[in-house]
Amino acid sequence: MKEVNVRDVRNKFSQVIKNNEEIIVLRRNTPVALIKPISKKELLEYYIQKAQNAVKGQISEDEVIKIVREIRQSARDNN
Repeated sequence: MKEVNVRDVRNKFSQVIKNNEEIIVLRRNTPVALIKPISKKELLEYYIQKAQNAVKGQISEDEVIKIVREIRQSARDNN
């Protein structure tokens, strides 16, 4: 598991998460957070929850369209 200090996370977040691995964030050499990739199961659960909220009327039609686009893009990226 990789260790990264808070400053690097703040300044280079894209680079830090690029390798899709778990990362321990350190502040003054003390672990303060864990960044981990989202699994396919967790991603699917996230989209299902968003869809359920849409059905309940908790989000707008524009938000539903955005969610559908995210799902399609995610499916393309994972293939």
